[in-house]
Amino acid sequence: MAHSSSAMRRFNHLVSETDAVYHEVSARLGLSDSVMQILYILYDFPDGRCALQEICRWSGTSKQTINSALRRLEAEGVLYLEQAGGKRKTVCLTEAGRSLAERTVAKIMEAENAVRRQGRYFMMKAYLMQMLLLVIRERCEPMERPVGCAFESANKKYVVEQIMNYIEDHYSEKISLDQIAENMYLSPFYISRIFKSETGNAPIRYLINIRLEKAKELLEGGYEGSIQEVAAQVGYDDAYHFSKLFKKRYGISPSQARHGWVDT
Repeated sequence: MAHSSSAMRRFNHLVSETDAVYHEVSARLGLSDSVMQILYILYDFPDGRCALQEICRWSGTSKQTINSALRRLEAEGVLYLEQAGGKRKTVCLTEAGRSLAERTVAKIMEAENAVRRQGRYFMMKAYLMQMLLLVIRERCEPMERPVGCAFESANKKYVVEQIMNYIEDHYSEKISLDQIAENMYLSPFYISRIFKSETGNAPIRYLINIRLEKAKELLEGGYEGSIQEVAAQVGYDDAYHFSKLFKKRYGISPSQARHGWVDT
């Protein structure tokens, strides 16, 4: 049991290091990680077309994150979605999308080829993860609840950045620590520990701060919806709970803030 736990830590470290390299390259090319993944997979097909389900599977990224990136790329004219029968959809590159891929992910593929590693990195990562988990489940007894472990990777900051990006992209939706941890393939305890060590805040506290800042922006911008609607816009179903958090943060209620900021 201890041996497999150690193996998983090494595996997580390896995946984190690999992801960090691709993250740095993506940033230099002006792409987010999810956009790079989508362009990489589509460009790897001669006709620039791939089933949406396959993109989610090969990227190893949550469906929620992929769909969010797809909506942005579709709005920018980089790709379009095509019905493929039933509820299935095919993602297709436009000419502008192919041009963007040639200027960006094609360079990544060239670099991979230079070191004899050309291939479907994201697909292999997803398959390798599944295979390792299956092997561990077959060979080991159920493990007790993890108590956390030291995070020795030099790319701890990268993992925290990914958590922050996820929260900032999905703050208006229902988010839990378990959901964030599942999206990162790490335990909730582990996520909370490294996030707090880097930022001084728990992930959920960071989420609350983002939501309240977005609510403040809505009120400052003259948003005319009710306080209930403001709460819903930033991810809260309960307007009373939202108002309590807002007043604790800013010292006045959302209604007072709206009139005060508008009047000034």
